[in-house]
Amino acid sequence: MEFNVIIKLFQLSTSFLFIDPRTSFSLFYHTLKSINSVNNYSKRGHSIFIPACIYKRKNTRTLFLLGSGQSINEISKDHWNYIKLKESWGFNNWSIHDFVPDCYFVQSEFISKKNPNLFYEIDSFMREILIEKKSLYQNVKFYIRGDNVNNHTFHKSQYGKMVLCNRFDKSFMPELIIRSKSNIKPYNLMVKMFDLGFFTNNCNLMPIPKFGNTITELISLALMTGFKKIILCGIDMNDGGHFYDKDIYIDKYKFLDKLKAQTSKIKIHPHINKDQLKYTNKDVIKDLNRFSKEKFDAEIFVSSSTSSLYPEIKKYEFED
Repeated sequence: MEFNVIIKLFQLSTSFLFIDPRTSFSLFYHTLKSINSVNNYSKRGHSIFIPACIYKRKNTRTLFLLGSGQSINEISKDHWNYIKLKESWGFNNWSIHDFVPDCYFVQSEFISKKNPNLFYEIDSFMREILIEKKSLYQNVKFYIRGDNVNNHTFHKSQYGKMVLCNRFDKSFMPELIIRSKSNIKPYNLMVKMFDLGFFTNNCNLMPIPKFGNTITELISLALMTGFKKIILCGIDMNDGGHFYDKDIYIDKYKFLDKLKAQTSKIKIHPHINKDQLKYTNKDVIKDLNRFSKEKFDAEIFVSSSTSSLYPEIKKYEFED
């Protein structure tokens, strides 16, 4: 473990102790837990993620982050061909889609006490998807992250076992975890992290800043690895809808009909619910965009004007 990272983590957490003690304690405790877990996976023979070594196939500073929102279905064939020429990162349930990204950020389903049976079904379903597409993903770089990594339980899920026992090029990624219900202004956190060196990319076991959810973590990582245009595809956050709610996917994978029945009940996306969060995911991404411009000369875009982030986050204009 990099002792210097732990010292910086302590400095970061104590900086905001009097503003939000719960978040200060949480970020130190859970980040340290994530680092320890990844270190333990390393002792079992697995690779540790180093941001400076992130896999890049193409000479480009344009990155497409591929989420699961319904606007994914608006992307034309010509635009998919354009995305193929640039760098692309898929995450979470992206493997359901036919487009194969350059990198895949893997997260196994976290067990819910409210509905454990659904967890086991999703876990089994994602395993079957990846088995089906194993040959297509053989040249994709896998980065393993999320709650089940941080709690050292990734290897216990069916999906996790399948990922680990196959010859994917994979490594475990530690996270710098800011809880979603933080009362600290996101921009202030970002600047302090930057000043302490948390956005540098050459340190072993450097945790990637995560402001409550995956997309903010991937934006942080994109900045750390030198991308200047970061396009959010399928980051809609309007309701609980996904690109795979369409019949073309449900006809192929019957389980998606059951999943759709669960998510269709969501009328306000939890990441932008002001009744639950002082700073929503939209607030965080707006601050990340400001931070990107000021510190990295980079900019964040959305691929669709139907995203709840638009027009505060500009729509990306595809080149001919």
